[in-house]
Amino acid sequence: MSQGFNPILDDIIFSMIKRALFAFLTVFVLTAFYSQNKAYAAGPDVACIGKAVGEYMKSVLMDPRLANVQNIQFLSPAFNMTETDFEGLAAAMKESAGPAWDRLDGIAGNAYNAYWGDISDFATRAKAVADGKPIMFTEVGWYPPDRKDAQMIAELKAELDKWKDDPQVLGMLLFNAFGDNPDPRFVGHVMTDEEIAQVCGGDCGSIGVNSAKFYGGAGAFYERAGNLGMGYTLEIANNDINASF
Repeated sequence: MSQGFNPILDDIIFSMIKRALFAFLTVFVLTAFYSQNKAYAAGPDVACIGKAVGEYMKSVLMDPRLANVQNIQFLSPAFNMTETDFEGLAAAMKESAGPAWDRLDGIAGNAYNAYWGDISDFATRAKAVADGKPIMFTEVGWYPPDRKDAQMIAELKAELDKWKDDPQVLGMLLFNAFGDNPDPRFVGHVMTDEEIAQVCGGDCGSIGVNSAKFYGGAGAFYERAGNLGMGYTLEIANNDINASF
């Protein structure tokens, strides 16, 4: 089930490196599973997926064009740390990536307060997978999103308080907190500035925001994050470098 990867994405990555645009870069890999002929009754083929993504990691991180590059840090493809298959997928990726895994500057993924676990549960699992590497939580919040109320805000604050100052945690990004993505599935994550200040506990330096959309160049997104004292922002790169940066 291994498929070829997008050469356009390779060009984008290495063009960014050559132009030295960013001090921090996360490599995201979108892996879709769809077949008209095969039902994954027992779950996805973790070994196959991990092998393919690990090979992609090697193609990027072992490329000689990265020699002596110092202004970019690479995180792993972003994991759904809330998924049952998280550890199995990470193990398969690690085996496939080989020495490329050791070149990662950190591990990326999402962790939510959900019915089957809270952020602490998923963060603990992430630490076990990370081999001591730093962890960037690219999405945090509550799930399902339509549960937003005062209790959800308070519970999110309690979880962020536990982890935001952990020396292994790079940052924790509130998913769609600014409402940049109007998708009905995501609007339940939208927060006011007052709610964000509350969950940050007065200091958003290790907290950030995930726009939940492709990069659009809107300055208001960064301005609001800056006004809140946030340390991180995340937008999704397009496959057209001229449209993304």
